[in-house]
Amino acid sequence: GQSAKTVQNVIRCLSSMLSHAVEDGLLTMNPSLKPGRFLPKVSKRRSINPLTRDEVALLLETAKDKRPRYYPLFLCAVRTGLRMGELLALQWDDVDFHRRFLEIRRNYTHWKVTTPKSGESRRVDMSLGLAQALKDLYLERQLEAAAKGWPEIPLWVFCNEVGGLLHPHNLRDRVFYHLLKAAGLRKVRFHDLRHTFASLLLQQGESPVYVKEQMGHSSIQVTVDQYGHLIPGGNKQAVDQLDVPVGKPPKNTDSATQPQPAAAGTATPIEFPLEYS
Repeated sequence: GQSAKTVQNVIRCLSSMLSHAVEDGLLTMNPSLKPGRFLPKVSKRRSINPLTRDEVALLLETAKDKRPRYYPLFLCAVRTGLRMGELLALQWDDVDFHRRFLEIRRNYTHWKVTTPKSGESRRVDMSLGLAQALKDLYLERQLEAAAKGWPEIPLWVFCNEVGGLLHPHNLRDRVFYHLLKAAGLRKVRFHDLRHTFASLLLQQGESPVYVKEQMGHSSIQVTVDQYGHLIPGGNKQAVDQLDVPVGKPPKNTDSATQPQPAAAGTATPIEFPLEYS
């Protein structure tokens, strides 16, 4: 009754122990070697159920109307592809408004703040709309802190009503699922917002390498295995360039994306224009 992946993991552990037994002379052979003849194949592509661009717009519109406190969080989710734990652990010092990126240094999982899943920090670009929404949120936090008598605004970008960490189960069950229902959208997982970000980027022709860096995947193979079926399969302009005679300059092929800033260093403290100071 277990999944093929779980069975494979069990077999690997068993095979390792039995191999030691063979080396120690306790067994003459390892019966768990080469189990592929009876184990089902495990697909590298996990099940994903991303929202369409129109569904994203409807979700955000509903969030702004029904649960405005959570609108910036859902906007950030679909514009950056952050995992839920990375969203919850995001602090204001991680936000660089001047260079428009987020420094992902933490992840909130199993009720603890830890390192990101990869064990390393990464930088994720912010769209203009997201940057403006977070600036507005920062001002709202200042007003909220003054009204509630807090000595300073909470560390967490997306905090609860008392300035603490949001509860992931409440966010998913009592907010996200209710918004999907209110918007008349099909039920998807919160994690599918991450898949939505990647799928929309790839469908509009962005580089899988750029998507890999934004998502924080350990390798480009993970990105291709997961989203390869979404990458546009044909580009006649690309093969047309092969017909261009030698010495003739190729047509303008400027990229739609710009290179990310250098990975080293710490995010610059929040800098607002005069009207936000």
